[in-house]
Amino acid sequence: MYIDPPTGYLKNNKLKYWIENELLLPSPINQIILPISGKTALIKRDDLIHPILSGNKFRKIIGFLYQYFEEGKSEIESGGSLHSNFVHALAYTCFKLKIKCKFYLYGHPKDESFLIKDISNWGISYEIVSRQNYREYTTLNYKDSPSILYIPEGGNAEQAEFGVEKLAEEIGEKYKFENLNIALPIGTGTMLKHLQQKMSMSTFYTVCPVKSQTLVLSESKNSISIKEPIHFAFGGYSKEMLEYIDQFYKINGIWLDPIYTGRLALALDHNFHLIDSKKETIILHTGGLQSWRFYLKRWPNAEYIINIEELKKMIKLNFN
Repeated sequence: MYIDPPTGYLKNNKLKYWIENELLLPSPINQIILPISGKTALIKRDDLIHPILSGNKFRKIIGFLYQYFEEGKSEIESGGSLHSNFVHALAYTCFKLKIKCKFYLYGHPKDESFLIKDISNWGISYEIVSRQNYREYTTLNYKDSPSILYIPEGGNAEQAEFGVEKLAEEIGEKYKFENLNIALPIGTGTMLKHLQQKMSMSTFYTVCPVKSQTLVLSESKNSISIKEPIHFAFGGYSKEMLEYIDQFYKINGIWLDPIYTGRLALALDHNFHLIDSKKETIILHTGGLQSWRFYLKRWPNAEYIINIEELKKMIKLNFN
């Protein structure tokens, strides 16, 4: 389904082969049981698209790849934090497709970054900059460059619409949009914006761990912000959340990540009595499981709460 880009048949055989043979598309939809409420729901397993290039990152990236090959670019530039799931996924994509790329990364260089380790192993070019210099970098615009494709942080641009449209099509093949509640975590808001355009008859329930984004992501008649039962910082430690992720795994055999999807599922479960019960509820698993590596290092107490041996097996299988 992904080999027909918006402007015609994809002629790049390398990209075509990769999509058809290495990625799980369409991703499955599984039934789950929510640990707190005991209610059943569905989960769209975008975490299974690929161990490294998982979740909504592939959905955002694919439109940019089509643009890159169709316009005959020779390099990709982008940026983000030292622990960015989007940078990790895009870097791996460029590595697999042998695309020259460079990333501008901000954060605390003293912190161990598994992202840096991975992209270094993949031979990817990067530069660590201050937040001020990063802001200056983002003001530069390579869209008009004949050779460089500039991708905004998090893929927050119209090119992301194509992959999100395909996600909506996959869901629409099995369910009527007017009968659906869609639950998703929000970072930049790119996924929500494009899904609302394609699935306007659905109701969206959201959690935004990046609290600063709540100022610009206002509620609408079909978009409702779920109140989190506990308050903690973005990427922070929560015993209750970790215990919930552990219970979710024990019941459903599915790992949630501790940054986005774990917080979403916990909040949704706590507030499930407020969800429209006449509609089927689908949680979008946005991947990001590689973030467990840094999370466990930053919060070692997590090892005493979760089913750590099973989690380490998953990490070792997919990321080591």
